[in-house]
Amino acid sequence: MGRSTDRDSSPIAWWASAAAGRNYGLGITGGWTNILSVYTANKQLNWIGAEVLGIIIGAMISAIAAKEFKFRMPKDPKTYLQVMVGGALMGFGAATAGGCNIGHFLTGVPTLAISSIVSSIFFILGNWTMAWLLFGRER
Repeated sequence: MGRSTDRDSSPIAWWASAAAGRNYGLGITGGWTNILSVYTANKQLNWIGAEVLGIIIGAMISAIAAKEFKFRMPKDPKTYLQVMVGGALMGFGAATAGGCNIGHFLTGVPTLAISSIVSSIFFILGNWTMAWLLFGRER
């Protein structure tokens, strides 16, 4: 993906979101929910859904421009299973934590929301634990 980071666009996301009548900054979970509801409940695409689509399209354009775009699948079934289980656990975590890691880190923590601070601590601990399990321990 491109060299830009989420921290570069977070203040712009907050401003654009407020201009659309939604007083919240950068987040992803609500966008996926909106996109799914467009197809399942015949609802309209809103700002947060358009934000997610914009992230995907922007990342694709950036990857194509850098000549790094390619479709990939894990080569072995074990890695594919890890990716699928990890994705399901991330979805479960986003649903139970009241938002995704991006929303908590970049929007909730700066507003000093206790739920975001606690969630962010456990996001970090979970990532460290998984990195240790996959790469750090003696094999």
